[in-house]
Amino acid sequence: MSNFSYFKDRTEYKSFIFNCIEAEETVKKYPDSSIKSSRKALELAVKWVYKNDKRLDLYKNLQKNAFPNLYTMTTDNNFKNLIGSNLSDKVDYIRKIGNSSAHTSNTIDLERKAIHCLENLFDFIQWIEKNYNSYNYKNKSFDVDKIPSNSEWKKYAIGAIGGALGILALIFIGDNNKKY
Repeated sequence: MSNFSYFKDRTEYKSFIFNCIEAEETVKKYPDSSIKSSRKALELAVKWVYKNDKRLDLYKNLQKNAFPNLYTMTTDNNFKNLIGSNLSDKVDYIRKIGNSSAHTSNTIDLERKAIHCLENLFDFIQWIEKNYNSYNYKNKSFDVDKIPSNSEWKKYAIGAIGGALGILALIFIGDNNKKY
């Protein structure tokens, strides 16, 4: 069982779950891809928070004809105040390392950075659980030993693909009118 498997069947997280699981599954074999998946999962999770929290306005502080990106969303004072400075620093780390990974060929300590991104992402997802789904919230800690090894990644990838197909079926066949 991986660190993120506890919410893989939660339909309210369908917009970012696959990227969280993918980031964890690839951390040992492809740490650069893991970092990029962590950043993508973060961006999708932050958009989820903006969509589900009436205190946040995605377009309020944008200049005309601009669109929200991860930087503008996570540096918004309302967002930073909502999540607190400690979690804000963790979110910023994922964004910066993810951007660096996408735009440079730096391979120094990639696995360590990828694991740190995963741990920070886990903390952000835990914050979402605590603040938006408190009825299901159980405090969990990130466990490095739960990260799939190189020999296990294919088994977890197949499971994630199956989960993603299930989510797609829910989207296209299931209850499309449900609001979260």
